[in-house]
Amino acid sequence: MVRLRGLFGVGVVLAFLTACGGGTSTLTPQAFSPARVARHAVPVVRPAAGFKVLYNFGKGSDGAYPEGYPLLVGGKIYGTTYCGGAYGASTCTASGTGGGTVFVINVDGSGEKVLHSFNKGTDGSSPDAGLIAIKDTLYTTTLYGGTNGSGTVVAITTAGKEHVVYNFKGGAKDGANPYGPVVDVNGTLYGLTYNGGGGQGCGSNYCGTVFSVTPAGKEKVVHAFDESKGDGGFPAAGLLDEGGTLYGATSAGGADGKGTFFSVTPAGAEKVLYSFTGASDGGYPASAPVDVKGTFYATSASGGICGSKTCNGTVYSITTKGVEKAIYAFKAGSDGANPYDALVAVNGTLYGDTLAGGSAGDGTVFGVTTGGKESLLNTFAGSSGGAEPYGGLLYSSGKLYGFTVFGGTQHASGGGGGTFFIVNK
Repeated sequence: MVRLRGLFGVGVVLAFLTACGGGTSTLTPQAFSPARVARHAVPVVRPAAGFKVLYNFGKGSDGAYPEGYPLLVGGKIYGTTYCGGAYGASTCTASGTGGGTVFVINVDGSGEKVLHSFNKGTDGSSPDAGLIAIKDTLYTTTLYGGTNGSGTVVAITTAGKEHVVYNFKGGAKDGANPYGPVVDVNGTLYGLTYNGGGGQGCGSNYCGTVFSVTPAGKEKVVHAFDESKGDGGFPAAGLLDEGGTLYGATSAGGADGKGTFFSVTPAGAEKVLYSFTGASDGGYPASAPVDVKGTFYATSASGGICGSKTCNGTVYSITTKGVEKAIYAFKAGSDGANPYDALVAVNGTLYGDTLAGGSAGDGTVFGVTTGGKESLLNTFAGSSGGAEPYGGLLYSSGKLYGFTVFGGTQHASGGGGGTFFIVNK
């Protein structure tokens, strides 16, 4: 079982980024493992003006380690936690045993309520993705659980009634371990599985898929990635629907072994638009793109050039014809390092978060103009301020909302972890 993002130590991720091969060699990303649950000692860092922790996860059955992006529906925030809930261990010490939740919370951090606790069984386990809303129903994926243990697509009403839309079978004929959120295209849901599909060059778990599934549960593998043919492997981000064509990224593989940016039609016609080299263009892309006036923007977890050294990730632009450019490279200093999440575009500025870096090493919230000028909005320092922002940001009424997967007062006291925060842009 393999995983790029989630509850891991940054050192493990960087080891993965170094170890992955290129071309048609077998790709071996690091194992799925919620590894870092004990906080390290960090210096005291004053939060930026306008930053505030609104809620601390891990008080009990409320869930722990929020990993999906915040979703605003009807004036309330909806999200998922990877662990905890009524059936999951708040310490999240083993893959697939964390349970997890779907929750709702007021925008001021009050009134947190668990809509559904995953029971680590047939209803799914360990949701890693954010939610989407179609009318009064929310849809997401779970990495594990379901009748075959290979993950699920689930639906849950805003009143808390949950049902499994589809159980992944795993193996060569189906996907396994759905990664990232689904997107709605004319009433059909499309998404990515990190494993499965039967494509070669990625080891026994295969290379992953693009899949479709109807709300009634009819599933289809739209495209199975095959690194032996050079189209990449292990898609680890969401998809963007642009004019009936889906765009996304694989976290590894391609011509230089550092990941690809691809397009695929609902009929399954897939094309590699760009293969990352890991140099100035970035490497190991792990986020869905956002469209700004016909150009896509996204993040790569590694790469970029800082003088004579390799940087620690990029914000890059790419056109539908595959013309790519890194518009900003993270130096792993106060500006942050290892951006994994999708960007939010507001009036020509792209807002996002980094999992690491900043003055305390626990991540940042940043803004980058489409021209490449970066500004730092907040740096995290563990403990009560939260650590390692994850899942992406929500913009609403001049403010940015997000989650950290570690830190918070409950983590510091030995309970679960993570926070819900707000920061002025």
